[in-house]
Amino acid sequence: MEPKDNAGAGAAKNASERRIGGVEIVAELQKLPPFDVIVLWQVIEHLPDPWQVLTAAAERLAPNGVLVLDTPNPEAFQFRVLGRRWTHVDAPRHVTLIPAPLLVDHVTQGGLQPVLLTAADKGSNGFNGFGWAFSLKNFFAGATAGAIAHFMGRVLAKLLIPIERTGWRGSTYTAVFKKEATR
Repeated sequence: MEPKDNAGAGAAKNASERRIGGVEIVAELQKLPPFDVIVLWQVIEHLPDPWQVLTAAAERLAPNGVLVLDTPNPEAFQFRVLGRRWTHVDAPRHVTLIPAPLLVDHVTQGGLQPVLLTAADKGSNGFNGFGWAFSLKNFFAGATAGAIAHFMGRVLAKLLIPIERTGWRGSTYTAVFKKEATR
């Protein structure tokens, strides 16, 4: 079955051909000197094998180095309400939605310690409005109806601030990990 979104199919094919997130990117990371900071902002959900990239990133951090990432939150309130219609599902571009506990388990096994884990930081809060606006817009094919739905999604996001900014309900989560200094 062909995907309806030809741009998305092309992006997935292109990523697969270049092995983005696979062995080649890991091999390239391994050639580089250690970094003080590595940022994967809205990246890991696009990778066919995020675990390999996260492991390589942890290995490339200098002592006291920091890994920062943000990714869609599969525990989000929006995902519970919208299900497969949630804009952050975004197949075929998003190939993995990683629950935070699973991410923490993997990264800590790689020698990093969590410093911050939140679904209510400024970056995550911005994605709440994005999620409602684009999820509702995608229900409508017409430009005018889509624009109205987009606006209503932004309004809905403001009304839902008390819900989405508490607990683990935000649309995305931000995680910061630190590599301990060697003794």
